[in-house]
Amino acid sequence: MEEEARKAPEQGAFLSINNLPGGVGVYELGDSIRATYLGRGLAKLLRYSSKDYHTYSELDLLDSIHEQDLKQVRSTFVRLRRNHRELDLEFRLKGDEDHWIRILGRFARFHGQFPVYYLVASEATEARQSSLLLEQQNARWQFAFSHSTLEMWEFHSKQNTVHTLSRTILSGNPPMHGENPLDLLEKSGIIHPSYLATVKDDFALLVQGLEADSIFLVRSMDQSYRWVRSSYTFIKGTDVALGIFSDVHDEIETRLQMVGKHRSFFSAFHIETGRPALANERVRLMLGPNGSFYDVYEKILFHSLHPDCRKQFSSISTAQHLKELVSSGKKELTIETRMQHPSHAEQGYRYVRFSLSISSFGGTSIAYIAVQDIHERKQSEMELLKRAQRDPLSQLFNRLSMEELITRHLEEEKDKGGAFFLIDIDLFKQINDTYG
Repeated sequence: MEEEARKAPEQGAFLSINNLPGGVGVYELGDSIRATYLGRGLAKLLRYSSKDYHTYSELDLLDSIHEQDLKQVRSTFVRLRRNHRELDLEFRLKGDEDHWIRILGRFARFHGQFPVYYLVASEATEARQSSLLLEQQNARWQFAFSHSTLEMWEFHSKQNTVHTLSRTILSGNPPMHGENPLDLLEKSGIIHPSYLATVKDDFALLVQGLEADSIFLVRSMDQSYRWVRSSYTFIKGTDVALGIFSDVHDEIETRLQMVGKHRSFFSAFHIETGRPALANERVRLMLGPNGSFYDVYEKILFHSLHPDCRKQFSSISTAQHLKELVSSGKKELTIETRMQHPSHAEQGYRYVRFSLSISSFGGTSIAYIAVQDIHERKQSEMELLKRAQRDPLSQLFNRLSMEELITRHLEEEKDKGGAFFLIDIDLFKQINDTYG
């Protein structure tokens, strides 16, 4: 394919596709994966040289893939030739194990017998490194949980007293002994105000003879707040509950870092009971008087999701479906969708990333739910795809997009009558070459 040199519009009135973040390309999925159009952004991500860029139609995308990822990428493209589904793929480049690229793709049309895809690519190295960090931290956390000396105390439910069994309690604080442990904790000020309700609910469960398991923030001896997991087990045949406190700060902070500063929601609940495991005051208010995630889950999901996006959540649309997901062994689920805040419907539906992560340890399964606002990034990607499909000056569809549009309409209206008009614009090539 010959590339025609084009002048930029006067005064920068129209943004060139090659100046947008990320990169775009149009690829034919044949015996090889070759570009029929390649934006400079994607060429840069693929580490193409200037010579490579001017001969991109001769290059096979698979030749740029790291050998450890090549088999998976090749099989993905083979499947796309048959099912024409949307593409979401991450891979490393040949000769660089630390550089990751994410490619999103959408079927456009057929060229002969082969499907043609629009591709939008972005840098994914930082996201992959965060994911690896979480995986490594989970391994370290489970090792520490199994081998470290944990802080613990005894809680006597009938007398409402505690007796510390370790040298320190709750992230290095001095031992506590005496009646009404909730008062002791409130007076000491070591529980973060947003999580006092969590501690109150835990003691309410213990008084009823029910075991409690939750995560909250405590002020350590150096005056910084750390995440601690509090787990209680009743000694058989007694009213004594053994409370074990383990530091889970690194794990929770890593999860929060992965969600990012634009998170709209972050919480955790017990899969079996629906009781909150990590929930601040705002979340507990949303859960209502029963304090069960399952009691409000379906209602909140229904009212928060955009009607067109509800089908995306069919696998987790009910409490029973959530439990079945855990039973199937699946640990992670991520969905990009449109939601509105339950308390701020006036802001409308925004693009978000909904993440569900299952953590299982000691027979207990906790589900972490995070909602991250990605509205601005998603709009940028959509604008990028739009600019790949349309001429920036006239906003008319380019040739590939027009062929896709015509083919779709002909297919949809094949049993009906219709008309198709072609309009010849004088000197359009000269105008397009000058200002396009």
